[in-house]
Amino acid sequence: MKFLIISKCADGAGIALRLQQEGNEVSMFIQDKDCQDCYNGIVPKTSIGKALEDDPIVIFDSSGMCDVADEMKDAGYKVFGAGMGQNGLNDKLEYDRVFALKVMKDNGIKIPKTFPFDTIDKGLEFVRQTKKGYVIKPFGDATSDRTFVGKTADELISEMEGWKKDKVKDKFILQELIKGLEVDTEVYLSHGKIVRATKALFETKKFMNDDLGPNTGCSSSISFGYKNPDSKMYVKTIKKLEKFFANTDYTGYFSINCIIQDSDQEPYGLEFNPRCGYSDTYATMGILPMEYGKFVSDMVEGKLKGFEWKSGYGASLRLTVPPYPLLVPDDEKDKTYIERIKKISNNIKIDGIDLKDKWIIPYDMQKKDGLEMAGIDGIVCEVLSAKGSLMGLKKDLYARADKIKVPNKQYRTDVVENCMERLKKFAALGYESPYRGGL
Repeated sequence: MKFLIISKCADGAGIALRLQQEGNEVSMFIQDKDCQDCYNGIVPKTSIGKALEDDPIVIFDSSGMCDVADEMKDAGYKVFGAGMGQNGLNDKLEYDRVFALKVMKDNGIKIPKTFPFDTIDKGLEFVRQTKKGYVIKPFGDATSDRTFVGKTADELISEMEGWKKDKVKDKFILQELIKGLEVDTEVYLSHGKIVRATKALFETKKFMNDDLGPNTGCSSSISFGYKNPDSKMYVKTIKKLEKFFANTDYTGYFSINCIIQDSDQEPYGLEFNPRCGYSDTYATMGILPMEYGKFVSDMVEGKLKGFEWKSGYGASLRLTVPPYPLLVPDDEKDKTYIERIKKISNNIKIDGIDLKDKWIIPYDMQKKDGLEMAGIDGIVCEVLSAKGSLMGLKKDLYARADKIKVPNKQYRTDVVENCMERLKKFAALGYESPYRGGL
């Protein structure tokens, strides 16, 4: 089969490598010029126009390119990962937080009390009046460190004053703090219909052990598939969107991030992810009962109606090098910044990774004489595992991580224990879990 990966900043480059490992004919286009050296010498690069001449299956790896995806679908190409239509609906569901929450509420999904603001000053005035802590979340494609949990009003005011000093102009919401357990519920869609296979995801988003440090978006992912596709979490969340999806003809990944409140044991929707999720896309590969290429192909062709996930857990652990997790928005990048980042992290040699190994997903990397760092983010790779027990998962993940040789490598060492505690609580709150005690 032939595939074209259209990538925003190389997050989905590992999809291209996996498809290539499976024997498919793969090419890739990376939009962000600062990331275009990623995967040089690993996967063939191309222009979009040239690749489309071969009528490939087109995979979009990020939000922000929905207009292009919609045009391709209208032209008859098979598209995965974007293309909901309706004037860029994928992007609107992810970037416009007020719209996304309205979609949840209109379809019967509970949401926290939410207050939108278009200036920092208005938000500061609100917090000073209410004297409460809130979660602050920006609109648009802001860097992950902009999401901040202010447990007290003083803590939140300090963060927002920092935004003001930095001249941040993003619109944002303040969302009530809910005490409970955060979990994602995930499905895949084929032409607007939910594929009968549902899944749970537990992520760590903070950089350091014990959920300390800055928000990175994702430091690890541990997933499991529900034996009953009509799981309690699915019925209370994504299942309620069936009619909404039916109007989209969307094919691809979709998840809802929720907090199950301790007091009423009900899930409250926080945000949608209507695209490939990272690093969960890679964690999922370990519990998928078929090759990834066939999985995508069957969905875009409308052949896949349902399947059973492999038992156990699929996991992904992120390995990085400094200056990660330094995150700078696109509108603040300049030539000097890019040159400094590339001087620090590029050309660092990497040993211990075999490009034929399906349990390692290279990230900001290129191949010259050997493997070395590329791009600007400092992400070395995702280390994968799939095991029936958490102990097996832990041993496997960290044995692989130890074999990778790169100066100053960074990764969390507590992700399995973190997941275990959350799985205990998940079961205690009355939801289905494969966890049966201990590691």
